[in-house]
Parts: sequence; C-alpha cells; structure tokens
Amino acid sequence: ATMTFRRAVPHGELIEVAFEVLNPAKKQTAVVPLASTDTIPPTAVYSAQVVWNEGSKKWRGDLPPNKAQGEIFGASLVYRWTQVEVEEQNAVAGQKNLLTFSLASNALLLQGGAITISGLSGTAEDDNQNLEIIGTVGGAPFADVGVFSNNLGTLIFTLDFDVPVGTAFALTFSLKNPPSEQVPVSPTVELQLVNEIPPILIPPQIAAKTSGARCCLSSFDRPRLITATVRESTTLPDELNVLYFSLHSNVPLKAAATTITILGMRNTQSGAATLPISNSSSLSGAWLQDIGRLIFP
Repeated sequence: ATMTFRRAVPHGELIEVAFEVLNPAKKQTAVVPLASTDTIPPTAVYSAQVVWNEGSKKWRGDLPPNKAQGEIFGASLVYRWTQVEVEEQNAVAGQKNLLTFSLASNALLLQGGAITISGLSGTAEDDNQNLEIIGTVGGAPFADVGVFSNNLGTLIFTLDFDVPVGTAFALTFSLKNPPSEQVPVSPTVELQLVNEIPPILIPPQIAAKTSGARCCLSSFDRPRLITATVRESTTLPDELNVLYFSLHSNVPLKAAATTITILGMRNTQSGAATLPISNSSSLSGAWLQDIGRLIFP
C-alpha cells in the first residue's frame, strides 16, 4: 500500500493509519510488513504489544521479545464448530425418534449456507425433500424443511437467516429408527457457503452426544412401560375399592388404535361384564372376573 500525505508531518508526531484487506483464503506462514518513506528505508513493523519506554523496546504481555515483529496473515481463521452436540429422544426400534443438534461456530453464518448432517444411516425413514425441521437461533424459534436421503444417510438444510459468531442454534427433526438393533452411528456436521469470497467452509465434525443421552439410531430398546404403579383406596374386606393405575410408556400411544390390558386382579366380587373408568366420563373396560383381566381402549 502506498499513501501520500496531504500535509507535512512534524518530527516525532505519531502517524496512525487503518485500512481493510481480505485475509488469505488458506492458512499460511506469517509475513512481516515493512514501512518506508522517500527518505526512510524499509523498516520492519513491530507488534502493537511492543511499547517504547525511554528509547528501549519493552514487551507488554506474555509473548517473548523475539516475537516482537508485527507478523500478520499467519493466523487466517480456520472455521470450525465451537459446539456440536446431539441427543435423541428414544432408541426404540421402528419408532419415530427426535434428533436435536446444538451448534455454534466461530464464523458469521450467512443466509444461504448449507448445513449437511451425515452418518444418519440405517434408518427406516423414506427419502424426503421436505423433512420438517424446527429449532432456535439465539433462543428465537424457527421452522423450515431440509432434504433427507436414506441411501446417503444425509440431511441438508439451507440457512434462511444469519447466525452471528458464537450464537447457539439448534435443529430438531424426526427420523424413524431402524427396525432392528444396529451399532450406534456418529453423525458429522459441516457447512458450506460457497458464494462468499472467500468461501466459508466448516469441515465435518463429529457431533458428541450430550451428557446422559443415548446416541444415535441404535434401536437397542423395545416398546415398554417405563413406570407402572398402582394404589388402592381401601384394604378393608367387603368394601368398594378404587384402584389407581399410573402408566408411562417409552412410545406414543395412538388414539383409537391402542388397548391397555391389566391382568392379575383375581378374587374380586365384581361380576359385571364392564367396569367404568372412574376418572373418565365415557370410558369403560371389558372385565373378566374369573381371571381378573380388564381391557380398555
């Protein structure tokens, strides 16, 4: 860069200039700039951390004095994810599974950047050009779609918004777990924004599971009741007893397509063919007194 002064600069006056240049596209060996005038020969520029004190260079900070020269362009930013985590909702074979990826990067992610999640192999999910994605950016919710390929095991999602440097954002989508158990997969996440100069490229990084999460897509689990508890209103003989059952499953139970069977309630005096469900105004169950079985939808 060559500059021409518009006025004379007196002896000892500080000259400060600032200008913008585009960093190298790739990491390189640092260079040391030289400053000169028509009468002053090229002089190596020192780091801004060097201060002058009574005619001597004094180092300010922890770097050694042999690093005093003002090296630049040697630390061109290598884009990366500063956070890349994943957790899944369940590992039940053949069931829909919510996967949530939590991300943050050291780059300004501009609208149009393509995020590719790879390694989603073995799922029972069909190809989908419009796979629903929900998430948050800095706490603000958004909804969009991505392209899922079963054969490739990839989901590609194009940003419709900017994500500032270091801002946390999350993507959540649903895939159907494999029909049988498989070795857990380790998804990777990358980003490409090729229409920028230079392009913003975040290479693939493995998404680490969050603490306590089971990941990913292993289908090691089976449909089951996570908890099943019962209490009764009385233990006195020949008294009407209300039984309270609490059931919690690890799979969704579909309306009008699920029946619940409770067995083992023998030796009661209730002989009716149906028993009303006390905490419902319309439900009742089919009751078989001799084997103590109640079935209700």
